[in-house]
Amino acid sequence: MFNTPVLYLIFNRPDLVRVTFEKIREVKPRQLFVGADGPRITHPDDNRKCEECRELVLSLVDWECEIHTLFRDSNLGCGKAVSEAITWFFDQVEMGIVLEDDCVPHKSFFTFCEELLLHFKDDDSVMHISGNNFQNGHQRGDGSYYFSKYSHSWGWATWSNAWRNFEKEIDLAWLKKHLQGHFSRDERKYWNQVAEGLLTKRYDAWDYQWMFSIWKNLGVCILPNTNLVNNIGFGRDATHTKQVGGLGDLNESRSIDQMIFLSGEKDINTQADEFTFSNHFHQSPNMTKQLKQTLFPYLGWVKRLYRKSVFIRYFGQFKEFSMIPKEFYLANLELCYSVGSTKGDVVECGTWKGGMIAGIGKVLGNSRKYHLFDSFEGLPNAKSIDGESALKWQKDTDGDTYFDNCYAKREDAEMAMNKASLTNYTIYKGWFNDTLSNFPATQSIAILRLDGDWYDSTITCLRAFFPKVNPGGIVIIDDYNTWDGCSKAVHDYLSETKSNARINVYKGVFYLIKR
Repeated sequence: MFNTPVLYLIFNRPDLVRVTFEKIREVKPRQLFVGADGPRITHPDDNRKCEECRELVLSLVDWECEIHTLFRDSNLGCGKAVSEAITWFFDQVEMGIVLEDDCVPHKSFFTFCEELLLHFKDDDSVMHISGNNFQNGHQRGDGSYYFSKYSHSWGWATWSNAWRNFEKEIDLAWLKKHLQGHFSRDERKYWNQVAEGLLTKRYDAWDYQWMFSIWKNLGVCILPNTNLVNNIGFGRDATHTKQVGGLGDLNESRSIDQMIFLSGEKDINTQADEFTFSNHFHQSPNMTKQLKQTLFPYLGWVKRLYRKSVFIRYFGQFKEFSMIPKEFYLANLELCYSVGSTKGDVVECGTWKGGMIAGIGKVLGNSRKYHLFDSFEGLPNAKSIDGESALKWQKDTDGDTYFDNCYAKREDAEMAMNKASLTNYTIYKGWFNDTLSNFPATQSIAILRLDGDWYDSTITCLRAFFPKVNPGGIVIIDDYNTWDGCSKAVHDYLSETKSNARINVYKGVFYLIKR
């Protein structure tokens, strides 16, 4: 049994968990803390994968162990989820080891950390113990470790007193002053760029801030004289990667079986740090493959920001053709974008003037077929099953949201689709009972958008089209949270078909995922 508490951080990669958790299982820690970020709404597979990771870890604990879990229901992102999980961990333990799901530790990594945690527990100047070595075989000093200003975090350890100094927000003025006095010109330029990337939210991180916090508190880091942790989190097939250029290979690393402690002052090994900066951090003029891979999740932030700006532009183009508020319109586009790789057509039942499906068409392109179903005579009469609010709304013909009982002309929808430069579309004019059967029998559906308001309309569309939705496709239910009849129709249909689809919500938009 291993006495030092371990925090294991997971998300949605069960293949990695199967590999990396085996190393924790080998040492059998007495206290195991498991932190898991929640699923991303725009990634339909996350619910299944996140749950699989959590169940997998708990099922593999086959020794006597005190288990603590922090399982998030929603996604917080890398920076917040990890840093808050670490804070949760150190609120309960005095010292401990932190491992993420893509880090494969050598068995001696655990004893290396434990011995150093005990040896330096009363020394506030030592704030971080890493399992990483990026010296490409160069021995630094005579000990089992050397002191560094860099806090590599692919497997590491610290004390609760040290972690309390963690600052998520960057004090840029202090950092610039500190860099000016202690770093070279290239280093200053590099770390200023990193800090500005954090401040502008280009990067969603926590480890840079932790290193800056160590610098601010005049702390030092301990790095081993041989690599003790291999990161297998690179690339789609990285679970089977044996060598990631320059990052160390666990199979070729030697263990640290006997600790050789350093005596005297805790002087930073400047030669080692210069080598690290030149070969691991500093990329001039272009980033190396390793840094690109490391920053890949953060670069996604930029892409999402740009995508949102494009979607806002689409809303501006089609807002006169849609009754949907801006935030819900954008959420619809995000959901449709997330299933862009799913094959099939796009179907909208309840088109009005076509502004929503035109925006979806701008997102997905003209290679898809678009099917627009609407009576173009307004809504049929609401019934008691649709709820009192529905009956009242339809009677209040002077209400701000009445919109002439949702009446629109076919020409309006054609104008919207043409404005979106879409040509591969079909408009079906008439009541759903009469027109849904005209949908081509050979076609399948990737996105089914239901905006028929009432019970009868909703369940009629579900019965006709849900079986045609491909696995991974989605059904967006516009009025699920508006009219009682709509939500009842969804529940009744799922019940009568014994479907395993579950109701999800993304920024106020309700939808189903076809399993």
